[in-house]
Parts: sequence; structure tokens; C-alpha cells
Amino acid sequence: MSELKIFAQKAFLDHFFQQKPVGDIEEEEDKVMAWLEAKRLLGRSEIELDLDLDTLKSLLSENLPLLSLHKTGACKLVPNSEFFRKALEDSAEYAQAPSRVVFMLDRKAEDCRQLKTEHGLFFLGTEMEIQEFQSLVEHIEPLVIKKGNVNPGPKQNWSFLKKVSYPSNALIIQDNYLFSGFYECNLPHILDNLLPAQLSRSDFHLTIIASEKSGVDLEKKYADLLKIIQDLSRPYTIRSQIFTTNKLHDRELITNYLWINSGFGFNIFNYKGQGRQTTLSFYPIGRTPGKKLDTALAESSSEILQIFRKIVDEMPQNGMMGSTPVAVGDLSFRNRLLEDGVVRK
Repeated sequence: MSELKIFAQKAFLDHFFQQKPVGDIEEEEDKVMAWLEAKRLLGRSEIELDLDLDTLKSLLSENLPLLSLHKTGACKLVPNSEFFRKALEDSAEYAQAPSRVVFMLDRKAEDCRQLKTEHGLFFLGTEMEIQEFQSLVEHIEPLVIKKGNVNPGPKQNWSFLKKVSYPSNALIIQDNYLFSGFYECNLPHILDNLLPAQLSRSDFHLTIIASEKSGVDLEKKYADLLKIIQDLSRPYTIRSQIFTTNKLHDRELITNYLWINSGFGFNIFNYKGQGRQTTLSFYPIGRTPGKKLDTALAESSSEILQIFRKIVDEMPQNGMMGSTPVAVGDLSFRNRLLEDGVVRK
């Protein structure tokens, strides 16, 4: 089953299946392939519907879109009419869904764009361009950073992240050496390119998991992080925390809909824009490597988040191990990417 959680209105699914492109002419080929990719993703996802149980059971014998999804054997259809009823009354209800969710609504494109700006989540309407949904499963070529390649500066070097940006309201970076070397040349620009410009009905959760090293002034690193956040000048609250551990040795970055793996780490560029040799691999939530990468913690971002969840759960609540700080920052919140995959009450 896909890592993706889908909340869909029946009217959206009816419209989607009715809009299958005709592939008789060459210029329609891309649309046909995009539609098929989207259908395959639907067919292996858990979909919560704006239906009650009795209505869903009845429709499974007569509604072709629902019947075709049900017959895949990999798609789980869940009645959840109460959620959609509440969401129609107040869009704040969307924030109660899992953080890695796509909403498929019988709404206009402009309404969905507004909801995306409010919540930092993926909203698709019946006027959607099918290619937008396809972005969740598309193959993104790995990016090879060459050693010593001089560019205008690290800010420009990290601008490639704009090309793989998705809606988001949460981010976790795990890199033992994130606060070593040239982090001030990298972390600000990573955040600036990945954090949304607007979040009008949500805050943003930022968690960093770094190495547990003796002699490192963790409070100083957190003060540096707060300064970086302040300089971003985002018009919403960014809640942040740093955890340390000696149990992880890989370099992962995960948002709501994207996983980035780096062989070397995320401290790639120096003050002159010179890079260190590494390969960055990109995986949208609807696409996984198919096998464990040599440089990755696990085969999928969901498995990696389970590892992170265990690390965070084992942390002392006050962030202290004896007299040594092992976690700093706002420890009163739990990154929403680490929440269980259920609707939050």
C-alpha cells in the first residue's frame, strides 16, 4: 500500500474516471500516461470517503470508479462522512487529518489553492491538471554535486530545491554533521527554499536530529537556529527543536510529501559556493526507491519516520541526560510527521 493517505469526495472520483484522456492522437499521450499513473496510485492507497458505511456498501455494487478501486485488492476504502461534514462547516478540520495526506475535493481550483496556502497540504479539485497529481509519483533524477565546482554562492546552489517543492507544514532533517563546518552556508538556504511562503491557518514544525557529541554547545546551536528562522521572515509561527543521538549515521530530509537522501550530508557548500562531492536523491511520497539505498536508513520515508519516532520517544522529557542536554528548543510539541497515521482528534 502507498505511503500516501487520501481523503476524497465521491464526486471527485466520479469526475476523475470520467475524464480519462483519449490516447488516439500523439499529443494526448502525456495526459494518458499521467492519468494512468494517478489511477495506479489511487489503486494502492487508503482512501477515506465522504460516505457513511451503508452508502459505501451500496455503491460498491453499482459505482464503477469505487468498484474498480475496490477490486485492485490494494486499495482500502474507508467511510468517513463525519470528517467531510465538519470540514464543510469549518476548513480548520483539515488540520486534523494525517500530515501526509492528499485531499481530493469537489471544489474549484482557486478554492484548492487557497486551502493549500492555509494548511500547507495537498488539495486537488475537480478542475485539477492531472500533471499536478502526477508530481507525487514522478521520477526525479538524482542531482550530483561535484567537488570544487564554484558557483555564485550557496544561496544560488540550493535554489534547485524550488524545482522539487511541494506543499508542507513540517520538516525533519537528520544529519549528524549538520551543525559542523559550513552549516550557516547551507541550512538557511535549505529552509528558505523548502518552507512555504504562506501558512495562514497552520504553524510549521521543524525538527533537527543531529549527532550526540561531547563538547558541543547545543544551546548555542539552537540560538543560531532561532536566528536563521527569524531571518527567514515567514509570516507564520515556526516551532523548532533539536534532538541528538548516537544511533543514526545517515542523512535524510523529509517533508510532508518529499524525501531527500544525501550521501555526504547537507553541509555541502562553503562560503564561496564550492561544493563537496555527493549525490542527492529525491523521492516524492508516491514513489519509493524499490530497494534500500546504500546511504539510506530504510526503504521508504515511512520506515525512516518510524525510526525517528522511536528516537524522539526515548528522549527524556526535559531534554537532559543527567547534566548533559540531549534535546533543546520547543520540546512541548511533537512534529506532526511523527504522528500516527490516524485522524487526530
